[in-house]
Amino acid sequence: MLSSSLRRSHDANGEDVVGTDPSFVIRYMTRPFEYENFTLLQMAKKYYFSKNRWHKSKVESIVRIIPELDGSELVENSEKWELYCRQQVLLHHHYHSLAEAIGECETWTIRYVDLGLAMNDSVNIIDLVDEEFEETEEIDLESEGVFLEEWMLAASMGPMFDYGQDVELGLRDFDTSHNWGECLERYPNIDIDRKFIHNHLGVTDDCNSELANNIVLVPLTHLSAQQRMAHDLVLASLHEQRPIHLIISGGAGTGKSTLINAIVHSAFILFHSNKAVRIMAPTGVAAFNIGGATIHHELAINAERKPSQPYIHISGDQCRRMQEDFKDTKLIIIDEYSMLGRAMLANVDLRCRDIFATNESFGGVSIILVGDMRQLPPVFDSPLYSNKGSYMQQCGTLAYSVFEKCIRLSYIFRQAGEEQASLREALHKLSDGTSTIEDWHMFKTRDYSTLTIEEMNNFRYALRLFPTKRSANEYNRERLIQLGRPIARIFSKNNCEIAAKAESDQAKGLEKSLCISVGARVMLRANLATHNGLVNGAMGTVVDIVYAVHCKSPFDSPLAVMVDFDNYRGTSFREGSNIIPIPPITSNWKASNETSCQRTQIPIILCWAITIHKSQGLTLDKAVVDIGEKESHGLTFLLYHEREGCKI
Repeated sequence: MLSSSLRRSHDANGEDVVGTDPSFVIRYMTRPFEYENFTLLQMAKKYYFSKNRWHKSKVESIVRIIPELDGSELVENSEKWELYCRQQVLLHHHYHSLAEAIGECETWTIRYVDLGLAMNDSVNIIDLVDEEFEETEEIDLESEGVFLEEWMLAASMGPMFDYGQDVELGLRDFDTSHNWGECLERYPNIDIDRKFIHNHLGVTDDCNSELANNIVLVPLTHLSAQQRMAHDLVLASLHEQRPIHLIISGGAGTGKSTLINAIVHSAFILFHSNKAVRIMAPTGVAAFNIGGATIHHELAINAERKPSQPYIHISGDQCRRMQEDFKDTKLIIIDEYSMLGRAMLANVDLRCRDIFATNESFGGVSIILVGDMRQLPPVFDSPLYSNKGSYMQQCGTLAYSVFEKCIRLSYIFRQAGEEQASLREALHKLSDGTSTIEDWHMFKTRDYSTLTIEEMNNFRYALRLFPTKRSANEYNRERLIQLGRPIARIFSKNNCEIAAKAESDQAKGLEKSLCISVGARVMLRANLATHNGLVNGAMGTVVDIVYAVHCKSPFDSPLAVMVDFDNYRGTSFREGSNIIPIPPITSNWKASNETSCQRTQIPIILCWAITIHKSQGLTLDKAVVDIGEKESHGLTFLLYHEREGCKI
């Protein structure tokens, strides 16, 4: 790191001595083109900044660097060595941002070697600071002509300096002067491209008469005794046409998804229909992982309904359509049932009664709830084990009471050595409140502050998980700024003032305004094509932001945002890639005063970081986690339990 203030003193010969500081570094990164090939050290020695411009010094200054780092006395690959390499790169290489300084290298050590600075150490003679400094000269940035926009422009290039939270990203000169229409020529058929999902993926939720292609066929001989018991119990009830209401509970690695696949396959053989079993889940990610659909989509239940709102019957025409669609359905499986609230279960019960035209519980169809009640509770609803609440929640309690059978899967298939066995044991203790000091020490070994530089670098691009939206949003903002690229601010279009003021939760996930740039990590906020992986929670990277001719941010909305999704499966938009055009979509809802509201926006959000709630059901190779200052029901347990085998 460089010194934190500008120090000007005199050496023994009366010459100026200048210590580098953040304000000097920022001015260097925003230097005019004529100084393009000067390094930071060269500028510090030969130039000074005054009255809003650079001036050549009459006498070469002596530059003093803080902290004192002597490469010959440091152990390579140590933490101080990494700092030393960072310091040398920033001093002896020209750049306009920290991102440009480090280039494509993962560490400053690699960049130091790549630039050949190791070979030049012998000639890089820098006077280091001693303890006898003269009085520090404070700099008034405004009097020197450095305005907030310039400060922010430089500060946005890296984590080294603080930036003001009041500066509007996407509205800086750096952003608004960018040629946002430049990528349009790469998409000459953008009017057709932006309809790609509708034209090519719009009917993928209908699998016709074939077994869903994401169902893994599992020989029954491969099931554990507990799995086989559950499978045979369900198949016997289906064969006898006797409704069953069953809970299948088990932690991560106990084969819940395998059991679901086995039941679906056996039911397909029994009834010769892929609609004999309907697989549903509360969220898009969970539905995608098991090859199903969201409860809201499959049963036409408004996702924005509040627990206090009464049940609304579907219209006659819609009811007839759903009765035709569900005529072969014998069994409904709901995964991740810990997130299923009592009011929602009541809606499922009543909707099934409408569809199957009978007043029996769940319309006389068999229901299986799968999951682990120790995980996340429902959002804006009460968990199934509660006993107080609104009328609909009380109806949910009655519906839950018909589940008289439960099979607990305890045999764990996922085995990853002794370390994982210890983790599982510690997790079970965590879930029932019997953790020991030894367990704490084990979890402490994954404390980020105790990791080596090499381990930290391994997690440099890992997804961050936070307990609150605010923490996640702050981290996403920091990462967006660090890209050092022009940021597009995309304002939503709303039909009234109430809609314009509504938060994203009210607008079905659509943001009031959205800041993104090329290279930003984003998450889809709508279920566009569930069976293809384009679900609420699907993650990817922005490749292009396509504006029409003569249109630009923030005054216009883009025609589409090109996103390279991590786990897309379906028709290719561009051969050999998972790039999909995401156009604006429109959501409609009723405000509390019954005003009809409408919002149009690109359905994505930044996702270098997400909340722990949003991560349920995601499969991650590695993650960095902030569990917060206090435990919230199920958060810490879910966080570790769902990620056995994942680096944390």
